Amino acid sequence: MSNIQISIEDFPEATIIMAKNGKIRALNLIASKRFGANCEIGKFAPWLENNHGWNIREIDNGEIIGTFRPDADETARAKTMLFATLSHEIRTPLNGILGMAGLLGLSELNPAQRSYLQAVEDSGQHLLGLLNDILDYAKLESGKIELESIEFDPLHTLQSIAEICSPKAHEKGLEIAVCASGPIPRKVRGDDGRLRQIILNLTSNAVKFTPDGGVILRIKSISNGVLRIQVEDTGIGVPENKTKSIFDEFAQADSSHTREYGGTGLGLAIVKKLANAMSGDVAIMAREGGGTIFYVEIPFEIVEPSINYSNKFNGKKIGIATNSDTLFDAIKTNLSSFKSVVNKVENFKNLSDFDVILLDAEYAKNEQQEFFNQNIPIVALIGQEHRELIEQYREKGIFAYLIKPLRIGSLFERIGLALEDSINENRIDIVANDERANPKQSHIGTRVLLAEDNRINALLAKSLLERNGCDVVCVANGEEALEAVKTTPYDLVFMDFHMPIMDGLEASRKIRSLGGEYNHLPIIALTAAAMEEDRRQCIAAGMDDFITKPLDANALSNILTKWAKPVQNSFKIKNHA
Repeated sequence: MSNIQISIEDFPEATIIMAKNGKIRALNLIASKRFGANCEIGKFAPWLENNHGWNIREIDNGEIIGTFRPDADETARAKTMLFATLSHEIRTPLNGILGMAGLLGLSELNPAQRSYLQAVEDSGQHLLGLLNDILDYAKLESGKIELESIEFDPLHTLQSIAEICSPKAHEKGLEIAVCASGPIPRKVRGDDGRLRQIILNLTSNAVKFTPDGGVILRIKSISNGVLRIQVEDTGIGVPENKTKSIFDEFAQADSSHTREYGGTGLGLAIVKKLANAMSGDVAIMAREGGGTIFYVEIPFEIVEPSINYSNKFNGKKIGIATNSDTLFDAIKTNLSSFKSVVNKVENFKNLSDFDVILLDAEYAKNEQQEFFNQNIPIVALIGQEHRELIEQYREKGIFAYLIKPLRIGSLFERIGLALEDSINENRIDIVANDERANPKQSHIGTRVLLAEDNRINALLAKSLLERNGCDVVCVANGEEALEAVKTTPYDLVFMDFHMPIMDGLEASRKIRSLGGEYNHLPIIALTAAAMEEDRRQCIAAGMDDFITKPLDANALSNILTKWAKPVQNSFKIKNHA
């Protein structure tokens, strides 16, 4: 078998032959073109033995044949960068479309115009959802998922997801609710963002595929640190022969649903990969009575255990006046730990049997006066889109009201007050403010520098900031931003990532290099890029936070709340003369 003749040009990949002494003895034209001066006859090739992308095989005479085949990681990285570039290019105009549509929605429109505008916004949000799915999948495929480890309240996470999904659910006439089956840790350590992404994906699907009834987000502690979160719906269900493949890429429970509901078929595949990355798993089962239950089980480190509530609800009779089985199920589950006697209000004859009545605003609308003829505390349950009912119920004499989807802390507090009692005072910090008012100008006088080269996006960001009460100055590139902060005091800088002349990264580095108080000026990256690598670049350049386009008004307000100091304590530039 010795003296095998090898025609190196027959190899379709970059190929070299390395002699026993470690020097290159032969190479083909592909290798010469690809590696240039690093790959010449007579040169040592120590990089070959490092095996970075090389497939190495030793032949009988001790020489080594190396063929370069880009490994899966390199291919995946290239694919991810392609998706990242496409994401950036699509997000930039999409930000303008959705943002300006949102501003237009704040103006006076006739019903037909508002209907057309809603179609534009729905289409834009659908496109954004597809874009996010594709980008998330690309990141997961490349193995670039990075998990954070932060302290968070898992119950609060579920409640915020329910509130995000409630407008669409209520628009379809669905009820959406959160319930805790037993004690839940107050604080755990893990990746709140990824958990939120998993549950939001499942909840959005549940709302999408449920024509009537409702959706429940149920959380339970099943073992030390392991949380089980179920998303239950009364929807169309999943055929039994599809349950095993439902988490596969591009899978759909029914191809006809693709036409009716849309989607990439990537959402559940992403959920599966994320759950596995968090050392957990996701599964599906049929719901008794119709519908579907998706559940995830994920381990977390318990930072603060559950708290023991007062048992003074024990034996109290609580009536729930609602037509929604979903709402009744959730409330009854939440109150089960208190050993309360919870029943539906079936008619008006037995109202006096209850100590407190929770009255759903959708229940017996024309006969609700009967409730107020009784000397019983009434807590009204009002959808957040029907806030005009609050004053009407106050005039009728309600004891209190709650906004749906119900926050569990508020539920306990209102019932406790109605019973002229209170729950463990240590839990008062989670009692929710159910006003959930529209955004107010809470940052009046905050001076903001906005560096954005796209005229439409600059107009949008400026308008949203001004709605929050900010005084905004716009510049078109990093060089102008640098000069602006030298001459004028600002409380906050929003810096676009990609700009001509000087980009946002370079501008941020130069601002930080000025030293002194410039090191404490909050700089927020404002970009259509959505990759983790982009976030790291921003932080390395001295930026403090990161917000992606399309801009979300609530996310922007949260950034202002987080980083904008009170005006009287804001950043001041000293005299450097």
